[in-house]
Amino acid sequence: MSQSAYCKFLFSREQFLFCYIAVPDLPDRLPAIGHDGKYYSLFRTVESAKQGLQLAAKVSHNGHEVAITQAGKNYIVWIQKDAAVVYQPDQQSDISASVENHTAILKVTFSSSPCLILSNLSAENFCLLTVSNSVAPVMGFQHQQLYYRLIQREQDARTVVNSIAERACRGDKIVVIPMKNDYGIFISDPLAIPTIQRNS
Repeated sequence: MSQSAYCKFLFSREQFLFCYIAVPDLPDRLPAIGHDGKYYSLFRTVESAKQGLQLAAKVSHNGHEVAITQAGKNYIVWIQKDAAVVYQPDQQSDISASVENHTAILKVTFSSSPCLILSNLSAENFCLLTVSNSVAPVMGFQHQQLYYRLIQREQDARTVVNSIAERACRGDKIVVIPMKNDYGIFISDPLAIPTIQRNS
């Protein structure tokens, strides 16, 4: 059975804000980032893009929305916190106004489309698609009534995440599939149709 996970790749500082948040039942403040009206608490720092992709997929499969940012050559994985508010010590009377102002700021940070990470797909999940910008059929698959076509296969995970981050800023619906020796990057194509196989 295939597994799916959503992750946002936020590689521009214009896409998020650093802050501290408070969440119910936790006495301590949490380091976090804010993006598009949501807060993500710090989970773990990893040394490679491959580790970041693996960790994001694992955490997301457990029901958490995840974001990844860069710090030099490292990657930081963050987990969304639904009930979070901006941490305001000793200013309880002003917290509502502060949260309202901060949320307004978060909503004008540059948005990024979430990337879907799919794993454990079988050969039956894939198909050939006829698309408008290619004479020959291209590899693709269907997910939740949308067809996705292959645009890139890449062995280097750093190149993969950079490509995803760039396309996500454009609003593309992206899927990355870890394969045996590389990664496949797919984008949604509303004009794609399954190629009809004719018997010779």
